[in-house]
Formats: sequence, C-alpha cells, structure tokens
Amino acid sequence: VVMTGEASHRFIFSGRDNGIAAKLATSALAILGKNNIFDLYGSPHKLVRSAIMSFLNSECIQRYVSKMDSLVKEQVLQELNDKETVQVVLLMKKISFIATASLLFGLPEAKERDELFNDFTIAVKGMWSIPLNLPGSTFRKAVQARGRIFKL
Repeated sequence: VVMTGEASHRFIFSGRDNGIAAKLATSALAILGKNNIFDLYGSPHKLVRSAIMSFLNSECIQRYVSKMDSLVKEQVLQELNDKETVQVVLLMKKISFIATASLLFGLPEAKERDELFNDFTIAVKGMWSIPLNLPGSTFRKAVQARGRIFKL
C-alpha cells in the first residue's frame, strides 16, 4: 500500500480515531508512562503537540541559534581537550541532550545535566529491553532511572 499527499498523512498520523494507532513495546510503555505523547490521541494529543510546537517555532529557534552555537563549541572543545580520539555519536547525543536540557528546560548546572543524561541514556536502553523487573536487569535499571528523572 502506498499513500501520498496531505490527506493520507493526516489519516495516518491522526491516531486511533481512524483505526491506525502506534503500539509501544511493553517495556517502552513502562518507561515512558501511559500518558506519553506517542500513546495520546485526539484532543489531548493535539494539546500536547501544540505545546511542543510552540517551543519549536521559527522565532524560538532563531533565538536559540546563537546559544546552541556557543554550547556546541564549548562541548566540542571540552571533549577534544587532550584526547587522541573522540566518540562522535556519543558526543552528538550528549550535545543534543544538553541543548534540549539547557534551552528548553533551563538546566544550567553541568553536574545535574550530566546525571540526567546518564539516567536518560539508561532509560532509553531499557525501553527496548525485555520487561523483566529483576535485580541488575536493564529494564529494572531503566525504571529506576525514570524515577530519578521524574524527581527533577
């Protein structure tokens, strides 16, 4: 089946009302919670989506560009300091997270941001793990990381 055009996109992305819905893995649902944006539909989804889009409109992004530029330069220089090699993928994930945490959520303290980044990384890994809440399991660590994230 091939669907193109605005009407087909609206049909696919409008949610459960049209019979097409995203189904998260059990572990992902446990980490994200039942009221996550991926599981909302109808008017609650529109409300959350419009709130997110208000942060991401062109005017806001223009305001953030210079801050993002200095933040990226600072992180790259900090990472390159006296190192022979750099893990670029991890660095880009960290820079993206720091930009989001700093600019959208106002978390300026490096220590708090680093702890949050570590917990976020653990939670993301746990979203795609087997949902067994056993001591030492990836899923259990992710659930604990989610708890620490929500305390902030």
